[in-house]
Formats: sequence, structure tokens, C-alpha cells
Amino acid sequence: LALLEVGLAFGGLSGDQGWHAVPLFRKPAVSTGQLELVEEGLNVLRAQTEPFAIVSAVGPTRTGKSSILGRAFFRGEHENIFEVGSGVTSHTGGVWIASQPVEVKVADGSTLRVLFIDTEGFSGVGGITSKTYEANLFGLVYLLSSVVIFNTMFPVDASTVASLNAHASHALSMLQALTDSGQLVQKAKPRLVWSIQSFNIYNLHNSGMAATDLLAALRNASRASGAGIAVLGGEAASSSTWLVERLFEQQELVTVRRPHASDEVVANLAKYNSTILSADYLHDADQVRAAAMHDLKAVHRCKEAGTVLTLSECTPQPLVGTDFVAQVSLWLKHGYILDRSDLELDTADEAETLNRLRERNRKWFDEQCATLNEELRTKFYWYREESADNAKLRDEAVAAVDKMMKGFHGAALSRLVESGVFWKFPGKGAMLVEAQADQAMQRCKETLDGTRRHMEGWTASHRATKATPTRLCSRL
Repeated sequence: LALLEVGLAFGGLSGDQGWHAVPLFRKPAVSTGQLELVEEGLNVLRAQTEPFAIVSAVGPTRTGKSSILGRAFFRGEHENIFEVGSGVTSHTGGVWIASQPVEVKVADGSTLRVLFIDTEGFSGVGGITSKTYEANLFGLVYLLSSVVIFNTMFPVDASTVASLNAHASHALSMLQALTDSGQLVQKAKPRLVWSIQSFNIYNLHNSGMAATDLLAALRNASRASGAGIAVLGGEAASSSTWLVERLFEQQELVTVRRPHASDEVVANLAKYNSTILSADYLHDADQVRAAAMHDLKAVHRCKEAGTVLTLSECTPQPLVGTDFVAQVSLWLKHGYILDRSDLELDTADEAETLNRLRERNRKWFDEQCATLNEELRTKFYWYREESADNAKLRDEAVAAVDKMMKGFHGAALSRLVESGVFWKFPGKGAMLVEAQADQAMQRCKETLDGTRRHMEGWTASHRATKATPTRLCSRL
């Protein structure tokens, strides 16, 4: 099926029908890694009596999965259907699904309903998580979806590709577990859309590359061992095969530029309407939508025997919601996998890396506060003369430096995400930044308050000194 038209507006919403997100899977009460079904989300699936597709977003924490789903498919009144976080800790927990499907028209003129799924970010903080939990989350989302949007942050390198390949290996392990338990996954492979956020497009231009060239380069940076490929019914992978290619029918990379020049806007995106966002970002969000909707197929069961077949090998039989829920329940019951890295620790390297990050952060926070302090001194000096306008300008200067100081959290997170530490120790790195930012803001507030009091006293003294000759003359 090729996309022809997406409803009446972005995302195909045809009127206000109360779109909101409801939980489909929740995290376990204890860290077993076993996701738990939620009736509210299952009821959304059960309500589907016509063919429907599922588009899901997965990826590392705090990379904009919820935002890109909203801006690409629900732009306008419902663009915050999936709640968007504004701090450094994970906001989305578990797996959430839109309460109603979006209707799209496809090439043959028929209508296909599409449900959208948002997921908890990998390596997040603020709740119970583990590599086993993330492995099962990715594996289940892979099985559920017609299209998987893998969302990451610029820059990308071989380690990012290795991470994607590792998640693909989790899906492969789940397929093997299901096969071993007699639960064949008779469906066609989903498609992969790799969305890279805050992309500097000039890096591509300077290299004379297009997005397809970048994907090819990143693909070549990863080498599959071939282990476990037998579950797919194919030959062992060659040394140049990307494991992702064996699990997804097609892969497309979409570069997404920064939503806005302001760090404050980017950190609090849910507060801002799409009309103020960068035209480049909105164009790229449209590209994500087009890539996801291209050749979209309904959830189904293949007539042919086999596990995750290619499109050419599969004669699809669309599933209605009740049948699909039954299938999902079996996948959850028999597909549980364990990531053994949860049993391994590398505390020495972790401690050294986080200590270096702590020292760099301390120096950076001190430099930022010194800059604000000097700014406050300068403004008080400029507006030292007594007048209503100058008094107002001094108050505005105090408010301005206070606002910039409160931006320490967002700016420090941006620095963290751009460093290698975030991708190595994302959870603990984010917690460290959060704690240091709180401490730095408190220290800086005390410094700025002291400077304000000092400069207020100085300006008062300055005015008194200027007034003294006048009073002496009047006495004479």
C-alpha cells in the first residue's frame, strides 16, 4: 500500500474526538523486566473491527520520541497527545497508545486506520528499569508494529549503530524464544524509519552526502556475527550484513533539524505551538511522516508458515483487534527474554568517567555564574542614576540573570547529550547533571543576591555622594 493522502489535516484527524494516550504496557512493580498488560490500552486494540496498522517510536531517553510523534502525525490541536517531558529524567514510562486510530487514504483509494505507540526511553532515570526490561520492550514493540521509528540524537557514530544492532538482537532473541515455545510469528517484517534529532545538515552537505549515503556508511560500521540468524530461516549472515536488515523489510534514515534556536523552547517544547517552531524542523517532521506512511500495511498473519517473512513471501490476512490482542498476550507470555548484561558491572570505568564529568560540569557552571554576575554588575553601573526608568531597568536586569540561571538545567543537559558520556552512562550521567545543576543554581543565586545587595548599596552611595555638594552649598 502506498500513501496517497493523510486525512484532512496533519495526522489525519477529522474533528475533535477526544484523542489522548492510554497505557498499553506498564513497568513491573519489581525489576523483573516482564512488561504487564493494561486493560485500557488493550481495549483500544479490541475496538478495532477493521484492518489497522501500528506505528511505534522507540529509542534512547530524552531524544524527542513523544515530540516527533506529535509534530509529525498530530500537528495542531492534538500535537501533545503523548506527554512531553522538560527535564533530564525520563518522562514516558512503559508503553502508551493513542486512544483512537488515525485514518489514512492509500493508493487504491481505501482507508487504513493507524494507531500510534510511544515508549519509554532506553537507559532512562526516574524509575525502575533494567537492560532486560528494555530488551523485552523493544522485542514486543518490534512484534506489534507495522513501522518502527527508531529515534536518536545527533551526532551518530558506530556506537549508535551498535546500540541499534543490540536492540535488533533482542528482537531476534524474542523470536527465538517464541519459536522454541511453539509460537511461530507468522507476519511480514516491519519497516524501520531511523529519525536523527537536532541534526546539523551542513555536516552532510560538507561531506557531499545525502541521508541515504549516511545510512549506508552507518550500516557498514556494523558487522553481524550471524549468530541466531537461523531462526529467520536464512543463511548465516556474511561479514558485511547488518543484523537490522534481516529483521526489517526496509530501512530509511530521516534527518531532523533542531526545532528552535532557543534552548528554553527546545527544553519545554510542549508549551509551544508548532507555528513558532523552525520551518526546517516541521519540514523534517513531514518527512518522518511520509517515510512511516509509505507502503504501510495492516497488522496481519501470513498464510505461509515461517517466522517474520519478507513481503514477497507473505500472503497477509489482516487481523481484527480481538485476534490481535490474543496474539499479543501469547507473545508476552512466551517471549520473555533475559539480558545477561544486567548481571555484569563495570564500576571502575563508570566511576572514573562520571568523576571527570562532574569536574567539567563544576567548571562550566562556575563560568556561567561568573558571566551572569558580571552582567548584573555592569547593568547596575549603567543604570546607577536615580530615575523611574533606571529603577525599572535594574529590576529587569535582576529578572534576566535569574531567568538565565534557571536555564542551567536545560543547557547542561544539551552539553551532556552532545558528549560521549551520555551514551555510555545515560542514566547516571543525567542524574549527576540534575544534582549538580540544582547545587550550582543555589550557589549562583547566593552570589547574585550578594552582588545585587552590594550594587544597590553602591548606587545609593553614589547618588548620595553626588548630592552632598548641593546640600553644603545650600547651607552656606
